[in-house]
Amino acid sequence: MQGLSISYLVLILSSCTTGWLSEETIQFVEEYFTHKHVRVITGFTSSKHDTFLLMKSLMSAGKFWMVFADPEQPLSKAIDPIIKRSYKKFGIFVDYDCPQGKEYLLESSAQRSLNDSFFWLIWSKTKYTSDIKTLNLNFDTEMTWVYPETDLSHFTLYDLYKINYSLPINGTLAGYWSPERGLNLILTQSKYERRHDMRGTVFTAGIVVNNIPTDNIKEEIVKPENRIKDTMATYNYRVFQLLEQSYNFSVIIKHTSLYGYVVENGKLEGLTLMLKNREVDFSITPSFMNKHHYECMDYMNARTWKYRSLALFRHPPVTRAYGAELLTPFEMNVWISCAGMWLVVILTIRFVSWVETSMFDFVATSHEEETVRSWSDSLMIIIGAISEQGTTMDSKWISWRTALLAACIMSMMVNTSYSASLVSSLLSTPMKTIRTTRDLIESSLQFAAEDISYNVELFALNPDPLVHELYEKKMAPPNRPYYKREVGLDKMRKDYFAFHTEPLNVYPMIRDTYTEKEKCDLTEVEILHPEYCFMAIPWASPYKEAITIAMRKIIQGGIVNYQDQLWQTPKPPCMVKEEFVSVDIVKISPAFLIIGAGIVLAIILLIGEIIIKKENLMKASQDLLLAKGERLQPGIQATIKHRRRTTNKPWIN
Repeated sequence: MQGLSISYLVLILSSCTTGWLSEETIQFVEEYFTHKHVRVITGFTSSKHDTFLLMKSLMSAGKFWMVFADPEQPLSKAIDPIIKRSYKKFGIFVDYDCPQGKEYLLESSAQRSLNDSFFWLIWSKTKYTSDIKTLNLNFDTEMTWVYPETDLSHFTLYDLYKINYSLPINGTLAGYWSPERGLNLILTQSKYERRHDMRGTVFTAGIVVNNIPTDNIKEEIVKPENRIKDTMATYNYRVFQLLEQSYNFSVIIKHTSLYGYVVENGKLEGLTLMLKNREVDFSITPSFMNKHHYECMDYMNARTWKYRSLALFRHPPVTRAYGAELLTPFEMNVWISCAGMWLVVILTIRFVSWVETSMFDFVATSHEEETVRSWSDSLMIIIGAISEQGTTMDSKWISWRTALLAACIMSMMVNTSYSASLVSSLLSTPMKTIRTTRDLIESSLQFAAEDISYNVELFALNPDPLVHELYEKKMAPPNRPYYKREVGLDKMRKDYFAFHTEPLNVYPMIRDTYTEKEKCDLTEVEILHPEYCFMAIPWASPYKEAITIAMRKIIQGGIVNYQDQLWQTPKPPCMVKEEFVSVDIVKISPAFLIIGAGIVLAIILLIGEIIIKKENLMKASQDLLLAKGERLQPGIQATIKHRRRTTNKPWIN
């Protein structure tokens, strides 16, 4: 028994004591449920004899199992185990002419279980009448009413359902059955294709609206100028209008400004509360699919709105270390290689000069002295080569000239690459260094999000540690975490401020109000990954599958893609194709600093040289005076000393 599939279970319930079921009726029941692929059946017949015959016939077919409910339990308790079954293919056979069968049907109606969870087969001797108009049939109900014709061996089938509980029953001829021809169903369309006309029924739908007047919501939400004010609401209402046209129904809109994403102490709000309390039949605004929402609402298997939010800001100027622009053209290994090569050239020139002056007879010309072969001379030669200024020093040695030639060639090649890279880096558009959430956290930018209810969950309650760090550092008090859209855009334009919002809502405003320079400075950082939203509906709604099918047809037909193209606004382009970038004083200030430092150092050295030169001259004069004084006669020396003492003036020879 356990090896068989659970879908091969048959449950037979009997309670009436009088009546009959013909052999043709039992044969029809088997054929009907076989055609419907039903393997779980419970039924009410008019007698125990009929129950036995029906059970025997179904068991002999080898397709079913049988389970009996407790016949001594009250009817309401006896049917609870049946109603609560979760099997998808579950059939219920009811003899409507049996009083307790009718009572069972009414009890099921009171429990709102006449839905698509069961295949209801109602047997009666007559066609359905107005006495069943109070049954709470659903739009998705699978109920077939069967009654025999005059010869009692040919049956007629009707498909029954209601658009909602308050409307009359809709009956559609479903087919016929006879022992000779078997089951003949004339309904060739699927259930929801033949029930596509809801005959203008008015339902209630919830929608979240922000930044749009709500006095006459249906007129305001379709105005073209309101698209950019609330793209999500206007887009989804347009898609929902396609559903209204598909099934010929209309809605009374119940609006709110809260999505109901925040749950504090178990208290719900906004659209989530409407759906949980069944205040609305549909939700025009889609919702994120997560555990908390799933406890309050059901979802259709059709995604609609793609939620994509970005942090928008004008990128601040990139600040580097002082003088970094002069080092930027070359990487550090290039600078180290160049310094090493210049050191080798200096050592080579100095070595050749030392060999020339020390090991061989060196005769100085009238234009050079003996000191031209010092270390300082070798350094000046290399400086002249690097600056491409050359040198007045010369040597008759080919090795010395070869080293100088190599230095000049190397200097030319290095200077060419350095100059080109330097000019390119100075005149190019400033690079953008804030590209990720981590960069945004570590930057000096202020940060805030648009003042919409779902942003509270996306930031304050987000489990992502990076987003949580962003919130704690830049949004938590004393910072202001949320701004109205217009205020945020204005603040972003005037200050170095990052504003997190849906770009579709702000791109048109940026395009119309920002200058070309401000558009070119606009930078985007994706903090939250794009996520699709799904249409929500109250739990156990009879319209879920019907609306899902219609929505998927709309998506597959390309209509949603067309709506995306109408509503999707591209980023405002930067129309300044080639912007001339002027080099500011900060970038080239190291050059002025070098020449200023050189001048100051030269003046200091000049003063030192003058002082040293005067001291040397005074010392030389004193030495000369002392040498002449030794040759004077003692008498003259005494006269001179006496005159110095009386006049207190220095003696000048």
